[in-house]
Amino acid sequence: MQVVGPGLHIFRGGVFLPLFLLDRDAYGAFVTRGLAATIFAASGVTAPVDLDGKSLLQLLTNPHGQVRDFLPLFNFWGTDTAQSMAVVTPEWKYIYWYSAKDGMKPMDELFHLGHDEYEMQNVATEPNYARDLASMQKAYDTALAAIGSKVVSDHGYEHYSKLFDRSLTWEQKAPLIREVKEGEGESGGGSKIKRKKAGQ
Repeated sequence: MQVVGPGLHIFRGGVFLPLFLLDRDAYGAFVTRGLAATIFAASGVTAPVDLDGKSLLQLLTNPHGQVRDFLPLFNFWGTDTAQSMAVVTPEWKYIYWYSAKDGMKPMDELFHLGHDEYEMQNVATEPNYARDLASMQKAYDTALAAIGSKVVSDHGYEHYSKLFDRSLTWEQKAPLIREVKEGEGESGGGSKIKRKKAGQ
C-alpha cells in the first residue's frame, strides 16, 4: 500500500494520492474518507446512514468506474491567504480563493483536467468555458452546504463554511479571520485553529 503526497496544498501534487488496493494492477485515486465505507461494505456490516464517504469496492472490478459526481477538497492549514476549497470531477477542478487580504482579490480557478493534467492554465475567465464554470460552481456550493450542515462544533472549523462561501463579501469574512487568529495555539507554523489539549 502506498499513500503519499508531497505537500499541503490543494493542487494535484498535494491531493492526488495514489494507492494500490491489491497486489495486481488495481491502481487509482483513493479518498481516505472512503476507507471506512469500504471496510463496512467489504465486511457486510451496514454502515451508519450519516457516514461521510463512499464505498470503493466497485473500483476493484471496474477500475474506471465513478463512485461520486464530484469530490470536495480542502486546505485548512497554514496562512489564511493559502486556505481554500475546491471540487473536482474526472474532467474538471474548480478552486475558490476567498481572501482579499493585503490587496488580494477573491478569485476562481478552473482547470480542464482532461487537457491540462497539471493545472497550468486557468480557464475560469474564458467565455468558452462559462457553462463549465457555472456547473462546477454549483457543485462547489452543494458541497459547501453539505459540509456546513455536518461541521463538528468547538473544534475551530465552524468559520470555514462562511469563509469559503462565494456569496459573502470580504467585509463579512474578515472578522472571522481575526477570531480564528485570536484562538491560535503555540504550535507555530501549522493551523491557525485553536486545538483542545488532550483530556479537556
